[in-house]
Amino acid sequence: MQTTGYHTVEDRTNPEEILASGPFLCVRENAWLGRGYYFWDDDLQRAHKWGQDAYRKKGYVVCKADLKLHNVLDLCDRKGKYHFNLLLEVIKSEFDEYQMREIPISNAIEHLRKISHTMANDAIFPFDSVRAEDYPADSMQPFVVGRSEAISLNPRVQICLFEKKSQNLCSFEIVYPENYV
Repeated sequence: MQTTGYHTVEDRTNPEEILASGPFLCVRENAWLGRGYYFWDDDLQRAHKWGQDAYRKKGYVVCKADLKLHNVLDLCDRKGKYHFNLLLEVIKSEFDEYQMREIPISNAIEHLRKISHTMANDAIFPFDSVRAEDYPADSMQPFVVGRSEAISLNPRVQICLFEKKSQNLCSFEIVYPENYV
């Protein structure tokens, strides 16, 4: 899969460093897809929204990257969701701490990556990235009046690369603010 990704970072008046070192690893505990390099999938508008919300005081920089996702776990795709659900069931059956509760997606991904790495067995979790979507309330459009069923016309789609490798990251450039371009 090939796509354009947008990476948003805090503006520290360091465009040269951003270009030389970017993208930057997200290690936040509440990162949706675990530890990795995050991109908005072909959605410059979401990259700006994230920058405005997350970096309100200092400002933000948006970078554009051409991404080639060779082994992506695509949770926007029905087959990818089915496969991941099977992996969740395996985790629940094998590990006592997960049997009685729901597993957050980020925890499951980190757990599967750790198992795969520890056992040196890529067959368990052969993915180098994850692509996932959610449906914010402002993107929902009802099918008919008076019913709760709706469709998201603008889901938020994120990509998380687990490693910064040249075969996944084909280019990286600043596209905002204009004085850095």
